[in-house]
Amino acid sequence: MAELSRLLMATAVGPTHHRLDGQSRGLLYRVAMETGFRRNELATLTPACIDFGADVPTILVLPEHTKNRKGATQTIRRELAEELKRFVEARALPSDVLLWPNLTANTSKMVQRDLKVARDAWLDEATGAEREKRERSRALAW
Repeated sequence: MAELSRLLMATAVGPTHHRLDGQSRGLLYRVAMETGFRRNELATLTPACIDFGADVPTILVLPEHTKNRKGATQTIRRELAEELKRFVEARALPSDVLLWPNLTANTSKMVQRDLKVARDAWLDEATGAEREKRERSRALAW
């Protein structure tokens, strides 16, 4: 979990790349990790797909957008629902507009780049023997 936290923190303050700003990428990664949705499923999400007001918030992927064509409703933590709501409101996104309209097919390269930034920051925090130990580690490495 520490690695995920480091990735999300580094990404959130990072510059725009792969046509997404750092906040958008960080939230995308978080939704992906907490729901298990595939890239193609994430690319279809709109604010209307999220039930913010439910006792247990959910995200819906329509059948035509899932691999098995059955659709998927995934519960999410209230904290994630609130973060998604703030994201939607801050950008004044209409309910039918994609959350990540610029999501490219090169998501693996996008994640690799953000992991490298997070790993470099983690390495820079250490000195001496601790840095050498971290350099040998596969933490935050692709």
